[in-house]
Amino acid sequence: MKFHPHDFLLLEAFGSLSREQRRPVIEHLERCARCRERLRALHRQRSGVLFQKIARLTKAPESLGDYDSALDQAFRRFRSRQAALANERSEASSLFAKLLEESPERQEWLVQNNPKFQTWGLLEHTVDEGRRAAQKEPASGEPLVRLALTLADHLDEAYYGRERIDDLRARTWSILGNTLRLRSEFPAAEAAFETAEDHLRRGTGDPLERAGISNLKASLWRDQGRFDDALTLLKRPLAAYNQAEDWHSAGRILVAMGVIHYEAGHPSEDIPLLRQALDLIDGNREPLLLLSILHNLTDDLTRSRRIMEAQAVFTRAHPLYASLQERGIQNKSFWLEGRIASGLGQHTRAEALLLRARDGLISEGLTHASALADSELQTLRATRRKKPKRLSHQGG
Repeated sequence: MKFHPHDFLLLEAFGSLSREQRRPVIEHLERCARCRERLRALHRQRSGVLFQKIARLTKAPESLGDYDSALDQAFRRFRSRQAALANERSEASSLFAKLLEESPERQEWLVQNNPKFQTWGLLEHTVDEGRRAAQKEPASGEPLVRLALTLADHLDEAYYGRERIDDLRARTWSILGNTLRLRSEFPAAEAAFETAEDHLRRGTGDPLERAGISNLKASLWRDQGRFDDALTLLKRPLAAYNQAEDWHSAGRILVAMGVIHYEAGHPSEDIPLLRQALDLIDGNREPLLLLSILHNLTDDLTRSRRIMEAQAVFTRAHPLYASLQERGIQNKSFWLEGRIASGLGQHTRAEALLLRARDGLISEGLTHASALADSELQTLRATRRKKPKRLSHQGG
């Protein structure tokens, strides 16, 4: 009997896949009579390494005659765990809100001592909230991330699985590393990423979890000026997301690679990456990501003196600038529009737009961006002053 790829799909369904990844495999087994029959055939054959591993993973004794019953039990166990996890996730938001009502000391006590708060769903939710908070303000995000680490230490390993908990610890430590990076605490951030990688080695080694860690660690290396190292590191998550056919995440990695090229002083190398990312990402899922790609692409094209292309991309981005109310977006759009106007020779309009952008960025407290806008404004004014006057013919 030759093995079919479906045989290995069955094997992975019970063993090597993560909890989240098993759902579509189990659903496939429930629909696919062919796969179920091949599993039963392997049992009837009762020999070979693959059968032995399937028997062990499904906890089915080799002497068990009714293998269908064992398979049904495995399905029921899986569906029961999936239902319990869905319930935990639905309750996580309200539990998290209750935690926020308490002092930091009381929060620590609750996650250490109250079983109601010791759930996988709450841990996931706390990690996500800490990540979002850190992106806006690292100082406010760090306590949530550290609370998540405390919670991870108090989950039931027998129920959730030690390896899966270590996977989530790895994710949490990587988010802490990124939070420390945002605070320019680079040595501490490097140590946090090393801890994340240690936990993943003790966990399942899930390639998608590893991809997430590599993505964040590459941002640290970029900030440290290790551009080549960062680009090399990002090839790993790019390959993992392509393998998983997660095109949106693959597009995000291309954006990150583009940022590195830009900061390394090679904006033209960013352009093809951003165009490819536009084809991969789901703009409805993350409209701000779509806008950032269009904005960065417009910026690169203007710096490369490809003004007509820049104007076309900016026109596509214009509705997003108007609809998204993120800090600084409107004023940065005036900045880009001013540069395009300057490239088109519309100097009076360009000066008015750059002035509006600079003053708006100052009012929002975005000092670095406002300084850059002011530099371009002063350069434009200096260029206009130095423009040679036309010679007049003196007749006589």
